[in-house]
Amino acid sequence: MEEKLQLKLNSKTNIFKIKQGVNFCGYKINRYSMRIRNRGKKKVVNKLKYVRYMIKQNEMSIREAKRLLVGHVGYMKIADVKGIVQKYF
Repeated sequence: MEEKLQLKLNSKTNIFKIKQGVNFCGYKINRYSMRIRNRGKKKVVNKLKYVRYMIKQNEMSIREAKRLLVGHVGYMKIADVKGIVQKYF
């Protein structure tokens, strides 16, 4: 890398096989797909549970719930998460 690209790597740098994919902005990206990391899935599921609970308790309207979930829906639309969207939405 130093000869051809004139790049120097620091001691913290690790090189992994491409099969493992890359963690970037809450997604696990590999050659063929982009998926949500497990931590991101848990956050979305927990938010949905919270919103459902608040709606059942009449402490939140459907309009407010939609406003809270719009960002999460956009986050999921970018990745390959058809199963999650069908299961929870």
